[in-house]
Amino acid sequence: MGRSIKHFHAFYDAGRALPEMARRDRRPTLWISEQDATARSITDGDAIKMHNARGSFNANAEVSQKVPTGTVWMHDGWPGLNDLTSGAQCISDAAIKIFPFTAGQAAYDAFIEVSAL
Repeated sequence: MGRSIKHFHAFYDAGRALPEMARRDRRPTLWISEQDATARSITDGDAIKMHNARGSFNANAEVSQKVPTGTVWMHDGWPGLNDLTSGAQCISDAAIKIFPFTAGQAAYDAFIEVSAL
């Protein structure tokens, strides 16, 4: 998950609170590489399901050369999306002692499978 130029700190609702942002980003879209999409019989704009042992989340596919094979990406903030992530600590306690400003960092990445709906 990540942010784009239209996202900003403290807005975790995918911009739904701001009409202009909501208009530009109407639905969750998962960017997937051409190779990964082809292997799953997914074409650009298809409805897809992302899933793992924690749950599932539906979105639409954007097939792109901008995403490396084996990796997917989407904007953060969609309600229910973080159900797929662990939120586990991504900076060790030892590193936090050296760099105390890093406290509170968590991983919001996840291993998922993507299937066409």
